[in-house]
Amino acid sequence: MPCSTDVKAYVSQWKLLIVDDGVVHGKFEKPTLGVLFKQLVVPRSMHAELLELIHAVAECHQGVRKTINQVQRRAYWFSWRSDTDQFCRRCGPCKEYAKGRVPRQGLLQDMKVGAPMD
Repeated sequence: MPCSTDVKAYVSQWKLLIVDDGVVHGKFEKPTLGVLFKQLVVPRSMHAELLELIHAVAECHQGVRKTINQVQRRAYWFSWRSDTDQFCRRCGPCKEYAKGRVPRQGLLQDMKVGAPMD
């Protein structure tokens, strides 16, 4: 029977899923810190609401990297990382504030010096 990519991802991680009081959680351990996180498996209908709550915490509009770290600590769904990245890049206040790359300066030019350390 054909299954969606979401279902295939959850089946492949079956040993990491826990049902606690009727709520599905995933276990995630950050190898560098040795910390175990209990992630909520979020239904598709709540992805945007969760991302809005995490990204715009206290009207700060955290950047992509901080938002990804916070989502990873709290929630899991298939393609959560790319969804979070796209959400942050489409955020209106963030697009207005972000200036993008700094323009390049002029070309380097030779300097006329008489001795070292002049």
